[in-house]
Formats: sequence, structure tokens, C-alpha cells
Amino acid sequence: MLPRAPRTVLRAAKDDMPPYDGYEDEVAKRRISRDNVGVSFAKPTDIRTARLKQLLQDEDFAAAERESAAALAVLPELADVARLRGRALLSPLLDKLIDGGAVGKADLDDALFGIEPSEGAIYQTIKAHQTNKRQGTAATKTRAEVFLTKRKMYRQKGTGRARAGKASSPIRVGGGIAHGPQPRFYKERVPQKVRVLALRSAFSMKASSDGVKVLQDFEMEVPKTKTIAEIMKAMEVDGDKTLMLIDEHDGNIAKSCRNIPGLSVLSVGQVCTYDVMHADRVVFTESALGRAQGLWGAS
Repeated sequence: MLPRAPRTVLRAAKDDMPPYDGYEDEVAKRRISRDNVGVSFAKPTDIRTARLKQLLQDEDFAAAERESAAALAVLPELADVARLRGRALLSPLLDKLIDGGAVGKADLDDALFGIEPSEGAIYQTIKAHQTNKRQGTAATKTRAEVFLTKRKMYRQKGTGRARAGKASSPIRVGGGIAHGPQPRFYKERVPQKVRVLALRSAFSMKASSDGVKVLQDFEMEVPKTKTIAEIMKAMEVDGDKTLMLIDEHDGNIAKSCRNIPGLSVLSVGQVCTYDVMHADRVVFTESALGRAQGLWGAS
């Protein structure tokens, strides 16, 4: 049996090994041009990751550093591909908006957008919404809770001053508070029928003042504030307090909207009467409009 080579000799031989060069060739074969964003991008990163893990297990840090540097060189191309795909998805929508064409066209349900508003239901719902946000933790100490001596401050007669008892009396500086706030429960409950009536009334008020707009459904591969700003400008709602309602929560859309002043985005399941009344304009996506009319429209 031949003797095993020393560990130092094996490690030196690994250092002399060139890094895997087939990765760049595979990327070059599958590189996506700006004119063809529909081609699927292969993922040879699995090969690179497995090789890096093996090199780290073998403690061959020099070769692992070269492999990781080669892998990081491809990341800008992946980011560029994601931006191109997002632009390809949103370009038709932006072209329609800029050209003045119809973005979203749908019939509004009169049961949701055409009723006589109930100001009482709106007031009750918004009042309960703001009240339920209170913590109810305000507290003050009474004369029994102030940590002071309980002896009489001075004798009853003969001083010429008014009679005085304990130093914790509310009329004394540092004494207890009379009739001060104490922890309490502010929770208010509004019946479901009143909440639905308030939402219908709020949407009807916005629709009667031309404050409801419909937007075609869209997706965003990466967050892009500039794209959302262009959409809002083309819809002539920039500068107003605008509420965008989408069907389901989308992290990329939420991140794109959160840096635009006056613009907030919610899913249909999260909206309440306060959000609708606080906004000047309400922008629905087509799917969000269908879901809202299914939830609160004619049953």
C-alpha cells in the first residue's frame, strides 16, 4: 500500500488548480438581450454554490475566493434582466396612460358606489376606529399612593395659617392628584352592518365627487418608485392624498409607493372607512374592484 501524501502537499496542489471556467460560457450562451426579455435565464449558480461549499469544507480558501469573485461578476446581469422584465410588463400600461387611453373600464356597482351616504354610520365607525387606537395607560397617583410622610405638617392652632393635615394632600405641591386619569379600556365595537354601511357611504361619496379611478392590473418584479410616480402623474392624481387598493398584498408595489408623499397602498381586506375618507382619491385595480364589489356590493 502506497503511503498517503502529506496534507500540505495536497493543499498546494489544489491551490494550483484553475477555477471552473465553464460558468462564463454557459452565461454567455443564455445572455438575454433587451429585445427578447421572454427567454428563460438558466441558473448555473447551483454548480458554483456546490463547488464553493466543497472548497470551504476542504479549507481551500484561496480557490473559494476566486470562485466567489467569478460568481459575483454575473450579479449585475441578473439585476439588469429583472429590471428589463419589469419594464416589459409595465410598458403597455404606461403607454396607455401617457397617450390618454382608457386604463381600466368597469361598471361600478350602485350598491357600493351609488347609495345615499349615511353620515351617522361614517361618524360612528371613524370615532370607534380612532378610539380603539388609544392605549388607555394614562395614570396619576392619588393622595393614598404618593410616597410621603403621613404626619401632620404643623399644629392645628396658633400658627395663623390655614389648617393642614398630610403633605400628600392634593392642594400641596408634590401631593396626590385629585380626579386624575386612571388606566381604562377604550375599546368600542361597531356592528358589522354599520361598518359595511359606512364603507358603502364612503365609496359613494368619493364616486359622486369623481374621486374613484380604475387601474389595469399590473405586476412589478422589482420595486421602482419612478414607475409608480409616472402612473400617478398620468392618472392626474399626483399631489393629492391617494389611496391605492390592490387585490392582495404585494411587497414590490408597497415598497414602490411608500416613498411617494400622499400615496398609500392597501389590500381590499385591510381598508376601513377612515382610510377612504382620509384620501382625496381612491384608485382601484381591476381585480381589487371586483373583490370589493363582491364583498360589499349587492348581495
